[in-house]
Amino acid sequence: MKKVLLYLCFILLLTSCSAKVSQTQIALGTVCTIEVEAKNADNVLKKSFELISKIEHLISANSSESEISQINQQAGKTPVVVSEETFKLISYAKQMYYETDGSFNIAIYPLVKLWSIGTIDERVPAKDEIEKILPLLDISQLVLEESANTVYLKQEGMGIDLGGIGKGYVTDRLVELFNREKVKSAVIDLGGNIYIYQKESKVGIQTPFSDNGQYYTIVKVKDKAVVTSGNYERYFESNGVLYHHIFDATTGYPAPSDLLSVTIISDNATSADVLSTSGFILGSSKLQALSNKFKVEIKAVTTANEYLSFSDT
Repeated sequence: MKKVLLYLCFILLLTSCSAKVSQTQIALGTVCTIEVEAKNADNVLKKSFELISKIEHLISANSSESEISQINQQAGKTPVVVSEETFKLISYAKQMYYETDGSFNIAIYPLVKLWSIGTIDERVPAKDEIEKILPLLDISQLVLEESANTVYLKQEGMGIDLGGIGKGYVTDRLVELFNREKVKSAVIDLGGNIYIYQKESKVGIQTPFSDNGQYYTIVKVKDKAVVTSGNYERYFESNGVLYHHIFDATTGYPAPSDLLSVTIISDNATSADVLSTSGFILGSSKLQALSNKFKVEIKAVTTANEYLSFSDT
């Protein structure tokens, strides 16, 4: 569902006998770059992209062979047995729907397909088309049976989209890999989802609607994810109106936020991915409460070009 951002990362160079190597591949629907400093750096990179490919094969809604696509294809028909990994991720995503007052909803897939923002088929759907879709976005119709690892969408036409959580989840799995492989330091950039591992570095956060490379603030982080959602990431204009890709599942339209950009800084990349979307939809008045509840730092830019900062108090 989101998000291609450009960040400026100022990496503090550390002297060691370890090799520092990086690699870039297209995966998860975006450009993924990983830099690692380790004695077995080449092998770590190989394992990293194998892990990304494995998870993508499980959770991509765009692959007809993925477990998510199988769930969507069987909507209204039968429960689907999935891997423990996929089941746990869907369970967490459903839990976060309730934790974020319904602002994060993985049952959004029918709406994503209807609008098709970011594709050659993007358009403003008719009001009756949107109203027809709304009942299919009811996450209470997503039934999880832990004893059998089954996932069932009760209504035909329903669908799951993990685009708002997938890159964050992959990031956390990569961190686990780095811990096992005793990586000295690393930088993960999954289409703008940044994680700085075992070093202190500065990350510049992009100014909304600016040319690539322009940033409005710099944050210094270590062992943290820096994840941003904004209405400038993927959108189109029709009759002078901007339609972005972050949807309000209660209306079927792009969320009418008073924010242009929300950045979450957290040691957990999965929750950061979720909360950046939620924060954008909830708006500026809810950001302090979001920061307090989930103990994360938040940077945001309003539609009035005000720069906001929140931390757990």
